[in-house]
Amino acid sequence: MKLQKFGHSCVVLEEKGKRLLFDPGLFVFIENVVSVADIGAVDVVVLTHTHPDHYAPNILKELFATNPYSIVTHQHIADQLAVDGVDAVVHVLGSGEHVEVGGFDIVAHAVPHEQIPIPCPNNFGYVINGSMYHPGDSYAVPEGFGAIDTLLLPTGGPWATTLGSVTFVEAVK
Repeated sequence: MKLQKFGHSCVVLEEKGKRLLFDPGLFVFIENVVSVADIGAVDVVVLTHTHPDHYAPNILKELFATNPYSIVTHQHIADQLAVDGVDAVVHVLGSGEHVEVGGFDIVAHAVPHEQIPIPCPNNFGYVINGSMYHPGDSYAVPEGFGAIDTLLLPTGGPWATTLGSVTFVEAVK
């Protein structure tokens, strides 16, 4: 497994020649340090929630124009993708559901977005191939959560604290 972080929560997981991209939000592209070309072709895009630091429909469209991919997400984002005119094939998962797509086994978990002073959308975390977890903007451990090898630990949000991060790591183990 190879992980490449492009900034904020935008991470590419590469395994067995397949590429999965998490949350290509505006924070990654806003200063033109990273471009869509830098990310390259991906097979699957996984979206945790609709805050613009995780969800940018124009970036999704630009990525799709260079190489079509599938999206894995929850219903709230699927509805927004339709409004925003993103044409990718969308696999909508409920909490505890899984799908095999693009060479990855993906399990979705509804976990609450940590509190901030603006409305918090639905947030999902995802376990990939039974070994890696991306929680979006949450320190909640999903019910029935099993052992993982790799945790993509959120540390940069306005809600993130050192104590919260350490407590979350201890809970996930």
